[in-house]
Amino acid sequence: QEWALEHADYDELQRVSVLRESNNGEEVEGYHLTLAINDDGDPNNSEIEETMDRVIGVEYPSISMVAGFIEGAGEIFDEV
Repeated sequence: QEWALEHADYDELQRVSVLRESNNGEEVEGYHLTLAINDDGDPNNSEIEETMDRVIGVEYPSISMVAGFIEGAGEIFDEV
């Protein structure tokens, strides 16, 4: 939540919220979250690791960690 509350801009939160709404129950990995946050094309492995470390706190989060992050950030976006 720290990232969503203190570091994310409106557009980043909106893209994460769209990801939350569009995944249709499918598993979302760090790649997808990085793609949504950075919004600058196909991320390479080092970009994914850096983004995950920056927003979640670990370079290799589990799928459940990514899902929880997306849900929490989406809820914060809903309140904005």
